[in-house]
Amino acid sequence: MFYHDNGGRKSGIPFIYTYLFEAFADIREHWKKPIPISSGYRCPNHQQRLIDNGVSSPISAHMFGMALDLDFKNKTEVKKAYEIIKKYQPELRVGYYTEAGTFIHIDTAYLIKPRLSQAWKEAITWSK
Repeated sequence: MFYHDNGGRKSGIPFIYTYLFEAFADIREHWKKPIPISSGYRCPNHQQRLIDNGVSSPISAHMFGMALDLDFKNKTEVKKAYEIIKKYQPELRVGYYTEAGTFIHIDTAYLIKPRLSQAWKEAITWSK
């Protein structure tokens, strides 16, 4: 279920990971310039520091290597990038805070089954 046929060859990389990076590549192609990644996989120690600082929740898609935070120059770029993501990669779970920063979070964690919580199923998109 998590693997896909890579032109007749199994890549050995679960689909939930390849999908995230293929989606990022597509977003980058439509953005037409490099997009810095400010956060990808987070080790337990790094995640705990973010929790201790009130920045993240105890369970994050980053801990499973299934999330990327894309960094942009300003809020105008965030809005434009969000529109590109929703148009070309509508299945991604997307989040951003217009008041708190210039990044967009994308992930494929909703593909995990069984789901860690009902909130992961329902929280495909979030923003503030």
